[in-house]
Amino acid sequence: MKKFLPILIVFSLICLFIDTNSVKAKYTNYVYARVQTSGVYLYKSTNPTPQNSYFEIPATYFVLLLSNYDANFYKAQYRDYVGYVLKKEVTPVNETPQTPFLETQTFRVYSSDGTGIKSSPFDNGIVIGQVKELEEINYYGSIIGREEIDKRGSVWAYGKTSNGQAGYFYCGLIDGLENIPINTESTTILENPFEENSSDYLYNLVDITPIVKILIIGLVTIPAIAILWLIFLPNTKRLKPKGIKVSKPQTIKQIQDYNDDLL
Repeated sequence: MKKFLPILIVFSLICLFIDTNSVKAKYTNYVYARVQTSGVYLYKSTNPTPQNSYFEIPATYFVLLLSNYDANFYKAQYRDYVGYVLKKEVTPVNETPQTPFLETQTFRVYSSDGTGIKSSPFDNGIVIGQVKELEEINYYGSIIGREEIDKRGSVWAYGKTSNGQAGYFYCGLIDGLENIPINTESTTILENPFEENSSDYLYNLVDITPIVKILIIGLVTIPAIAILWLIFLPNTKRLKPKGIKVSKPQTIKQIQDYNDDLL
């Protein structure tokens, strides 16, 4: 059993650092925060500008709080996107909502020529894909961008196609978002979602960068591999040094001296 202990240690540490969020999901009680009003964005980093956001989170739904990032931001997750939300714009709750995210809403393209999927709803956006007329798209949220077609507004929808391609769709060429359902679950406010100076290592690991994770894995794995190599190194026979001839004993005294050396 001792021989396999290093293997178990290495395997456990690698599993821990491969996906911090999945580990945390199993062993930590999550806190959700409600988006009470419109205009709340999931940001890509702690730069609260529309150009740095994924999309506006649908009002009345929730984000999953991953960490108390700093004085102004929570690190949060909405569906399969991890980003940042301003603390002042969300309300942590005591309950775990049954429907935290809007996942059943779809929209469709009604342009006969279809429409392009853009990488951004702003002037720097490029076409990264194409969808056909009446194709159903899974809806995540909306954002105000450039007016693609005169007098058709500047609203864009962020969505994902059935084959998993995600991007921005100009709302002047789509329909189906006229009556987005609201979440009517009852929740109560949680005053202190994160304790001050929390030492919960799982929460701390969420904010470790991938490079740091790789370095930690390397520092732990290399010594463990060395230990495994020493444990499983096959026993080799000791060879007599080359160039040294061992003469056979000739006299009784030499025989006795030879035996004494062996002992």
